[in-house]
Amino acid sequence: MPTDIGVSQLDDRWDEDKFQDDGLRGKVRRNYIKIAKVGIMLGFIVVALVVLSVFLPRVGVSVEIIERGGLIGSITAKISNNNLDSLNNVVVQFGENGIPQNLGNIGPFASVFSSPNPSELEFDRIILTANDGDVRVVKYRNQ
Repeated sequence: MPTDIGVSQLDDRWDEDKFQDDGLRGKVRRNYIKIAKVGIMLGFIVVALVVLSVFLPRVGVSVEIIERGGLIGSITAKISNNNLDSLNNVVVQFGENGIPQNLGNIGPFASVFSSPNPSELEFDRIILTANDGDVRVVKYRNQ
């Protein structure tokens, strides 16, 4: 009668699935919950990168001059506030000697349109001041 039968069984490691009888030995088991969590986190990272790449170049106050020709030509200035803070006491002036137009307050991520007086249609620049002079933007007109 051999006496070393139990000794050879002790040489095996306990985590090698030698003692499982459920038939899963040799098959790869995947943790689908962990894979889903990693996928969701990667999705959030991709969305955050896309949002930042779109909004970071547009941060600040921008002034756009829109000119339309035709029978009745029109000139309009679009003032956009792409900041998290609101702009207070916004004043727009068409040209160096133009009449200042008070636009009031512009909230975050808001836009306001303003048109010059008929006597100021030949302006060379738009001067925007806000927050009691702390914010000043000058946009030149290309003629």
